Amino acid sequence: EILHNNQLLSQVARILNEYKDYNVEISGHAHNVSGTEEENINELIPLSEARAKTILNELVKLGIDEKRLTSVGKGSNEPLAQNENETWKNRRVEINLKK
Repeated sequence: EILHNNQLLSQVARILNEYKDYNVEISGHAHNVSGTEEENINELIPLSEARAKTILNELVKLGIDEKRLTSVGKGSNEPLAQNENETWKNRRVEINLKK
């Protein structure tokens, strides 16, 4: 899986180099197991911030100008899935181009 992730990040870096006039927002997300705001604030927002920052740092290593990049942790505030069998989708990083 690490190899796959590295290959994916290399592809993202190539795409970002094609769109040099865009800035990039990297947002980390997490799944709230307990359903409490306390978990979201104390655990998930810091976890999702770390996820996003890790991707930012890897993109910088791949040659993307750090000035173009921002990272943000959204915790469990924007879930994709509520179904118990698909909650893994909430544990993710999204990369968005901003003009």
